[in-house]
Amino acid sequence: MSKVTWAGQDQFGTRGLSAKKAGLVCAPVLATATCASDNDCPGETTECQAPVCDAGSCSTDFETAGTPTATQTPGDCQEVQCNGAGGSSSVANDSDVPATDGNECTTEACAAGVPVHSPLTGTTCAGGTCVAGLCVP
Repeated sequence: MSKVTWAGQDQFGTRGLSAKKAGLVCAPVLATATCASDNDCPGETTECQAPVCDAGSCSTDFETAGTPTATQTPGDCQEVQCNGAGGSSSVANDSDVPATDGNECTTEACAAGVPVHSPLTGTTCAGGTCVAGLCVP
């Protein structure tokens, strides 16, 4: 297949358009705006994507899949990551342990991305000993 470039115009103005030519069929694969800087390019800027100007043509730069975003919820056993296509998704992160539930007879952890407060038995607590998550004298 060969790449064909031509000029065209749409709602964003005059653009350089490209297509891959296969036999007698010419199928457009990308329309790019002409630009001098990233600010000239249409598109949304997020933690996972940004419009960029490269050698006079606009495109979108996607953050690598698996890159954590800055916006996280501490203690939810999840991590929001870029998906490599401009979006994001939440994935299990068992090291993002929830805050204490205030019960000295439970331990906090994550299990496959879900917060858990497991009951303790046999440990010392302020009022005696923990038994099945309760402090008993």
